[in-house]
Amino acid sequence: MPSRGRLSAHPVDYLANGELWPHGELVADAPPEARLALAVARRLEAQFVKRGLSLRDAERVTGASVSALSNILHGNSWGDLPTIARIERGLSVPLWGPEHLR
Repeated sequence: MPSRGRLSAHPVDYLANGELWPHGELVADAPPEARLALAVARRLEAQFVKRGLSLRDAERVTGASVSALSNILHGNSWGDLPTIARIERGLSVPLWGPEHLR
């Protein structure tokens, strides 16, 4: 785990042992950014399920690449602001929440 103030390479690194992204729980000392990344992944996954979307469908609708979408869904990247904005705009749903403010 990285030192305080420095983020791990991947959000999934903050999962408690044996937990699965994005359904698991984070370690107690996970940074606020990890809580936000987990919540974004959960919201995005919920949209995939609700709409019956594949990664390719979402790529066409949002303009975000399949790899970017997959990496966010699996906790392998933090997702950048332009990508999150594209996804939100394409799906007409907010993904960014207040989790990092707590």
